[in-house]
Amino acid sequence: MSQYVEISRANWIDPIQRKHFIDLCLQEANKGFRSGGGLKSSAWPRIAEELEKLLGKRYTSKQLKNGCDYMKKQYLICSKMMTMIRHGYNSVTKTFDWPTEKWEEYLQKYLEACFKPLANVEELEALFGGVLAIGSKNWSSDE
Repeated sequence: MSQYVEISRANWIDPIQRKHFIDLCLQEANKGFRSGGGLKSSAWPRIAEELEKLLGKRYTSKQLKNGCDYMKKQYLICSKMMTMIRHGYNSVTKTFDWPTEKWEEYLQKYLEACFKPLANVEELEALFGGVLAIGSKNWSSDE
């Protein structure tokens, strides 16, 4: 008879879960478990085990990879915006103070960037800073 193990719902908006998750991803990346713009598949079970110890919650490797991909997407959007126009980024509020005209091209896709700061931006920079994928020109420091 197999034992049922309850898998927790991942909440990458929760600041505590997000911070622990990013810190563990950085630890794995610093140990050499990077792969392209993310982590090697062997890193996810270790991260899951540590999150269970820290938070008392169980996650699947797929949930963790999806969470990492979600945060990478957020980071790349922010990074792209910062490289397009160097001015307009408010480092105190971690939001963009662009004029309305500039926002018009982004509001439909990236409305949250206008009002919500990117959480853990420094850690995400450390984790994904070598990755930039804009249009057909893709680059990664790992390649």
